[in-house]
Amino acid sequence: MDRFSLDLAGKDYCPVRLQGLTFEDDQGSFHAHLPGLDLSGYGESRRDAKECLEVILREFFKDMLQKGMLEEDLIARGWSFGDELIWPPLEEKAGITDMLKLIRNGSAVRGFTCTIDMPYPRANAS
Repeated sequence: MDRFSLDLAGKDYCPVRLQGLTFEDDQGSFHAHLPGLDLSGYGESRRDAKECLEVILREFFKDMLQKGMLEEDLIARGWSFGDELIWPPLEEKAGITDMLKLIRNGSAVRGFTCTIDMPYPRANAS
């Protein structure tokens, strides 16, 4: 997952680079986690986990946009908004603490970077 876009008609987007991590838990399942959104996918391999995460992202944005709550949700997660930019939360504010409990001792944790074409919330759209 190098780039993720919802391709929604009539929406303005702002590309946002996010750091994620993949790891294997003590049950042998792989997880892909985006701390900035506190969203995870899982599967039988790292690739499966990232593909699951893409499905989770699509449903998350679809749900938040339908409810008109995207901006409120992102602010609650520590995101900031400028005139034309969106910033993810600082790492210490991101939802990583609970994920660390799932990581098995000695399991390789691998980082990844992805760009999300973030739908710009209506209240801040130009």
